[in-house]
Amino acid sequence: MDGQTVGQKLATALALLDDGIDLMRCRLRRERPDLSPEQVDILIEQWLRPAPGHLQGSAAPFFRLRKAAH
Repeated sequence: MDGQTVGQKLATALALLDDGIDLMRCRLRRERPDLSPEQVDILIEQWLRPAPGHLQGSAAPFFRLRKAAH
């Protein structure tokens, strides 16, 4: 093991999520300077929401649930 507790790993993961959101917010402001802060928030929320039928998480578009073998 790397010596990190589960709590430390979770804190790291959440910090990385926050950083990713900040980067996307900066990208949206740079690419779409016409958007209001509220519109940017809406786009961020949509970006975070998984596509229907996919697993939760950042890799969600690449994985689909498999049916159990009988």
